[in-house]
Amino acid sequence: MRSLGAALATAGLRIATGLGLGVGNALFTGAVEEVIRRRLGHIEDLIVARPFPQAIPEAERQAMWDAYRRSIIGQSGVSIFLFGNKDVGGSVVTADGMRAEFKIAQELGSVTIPVGATGSMAETLAAETLAAPDDVVALLGDAGAAAIKKLAEPTDYLQSLVKPIVELVGTLKAGQR
Repeated sequence: MRSLGAALATAGLRIATGLGLGVGNALFTGAVEEVIRRRLGHIEDLIVARPFPQAIPEAERQAMWDAYRRSIIGQSGVSIFLFGNKDVGGSVVTADGMRAEFKIAQELGSVTIPVGATGSMAETLAAETLAAPDDVVALLGDAGAAAIKKLAEPTDYLQSLVKPIVELVGTLKAGQR
């Protein structure tokens, strides 16, 4: 994830993250390191980092997190979904928050890219996305649909996903200008 963050920053692609415990922090770290190392400009020009508030009473948490997710995702033209699991009582389960973020991204018009090769909820979302090929083609075009399919193929070498993700996001961003 550090490599992906660095590659996105190098490509001049803006990153918005809620700094989730695993992926978000690593993505952020890679992007910050690259911005500083390559002197790509001001960190705040390439990275929007908004850590999720944790000290919220349980009764209010879901509503607050939903509004917070909408705020972060609303700044994104393209949303990438990776992994999507969490530890609950010592067991690894799929992250229901990722499904919520995926739906919010779709509602807000962000192009959704589930990277199924990373497993967990991302794999589920990729399978669902690929099960509706007409919707994928409408949003991404034939090449984008093929890229989603390729990003869903299992791999033991996650580094191999970095270049195709950055290329797809760059292509999509260029088309949105």
